Amino acid sequence: RPYQVDTFWDASSDTFGLFLVLAMLYPVANLIRRLVLEKEKKIKELMFIMSLRPTAYFASWISVYGLMYLVLAGVLTGVSKINLFVYSDLSVIFVYFLLYLISSIAFCVFISSILDNSKTALIVGLLLFFVGYILFAALNTSSIPAA
Repeated sequence: RPYQVDTFWDASSDTFGLFLVLAMLYPVANLIRRLVLEKEKKIKELMFIMSLRPTAYFASWISVYGLMYLVLAGVLTGVSKINLFVYSDLSVIFVYFLLYLISSIAFCVFISSILDNSKTALIVGLLLFFVGYILFAALNTSSIPAA
């Protein structure tokens, strides 16, 4: 059979982004909470007093979560390559997921830099993270017919 229609993967490809965002809510919440909690308890300030440079501080967070997200990007690539992105190059899928996950680290650092209370930062950060996907889904132009 030269052409086969698989309706399950056609339907799930539309919701894959939602599942990815939902899967990322816990790591994003954990990173925001930890970053703001360090600032709230003045641990970050104490490290700076002990002559820690800000680049080393943020590099430590980026490297810890970057390594975790490197593994997660590999798992997501393997799972999505099975039936979702069958005709895409494996390295392109991996880089796509890795860049998305690293951008979530930058988002968490951004939220932690503007809010001082860990509970408030957690709620605002998760709401903005989820609203970002909702806006993307609402403005997705793939459902608009071509002229």
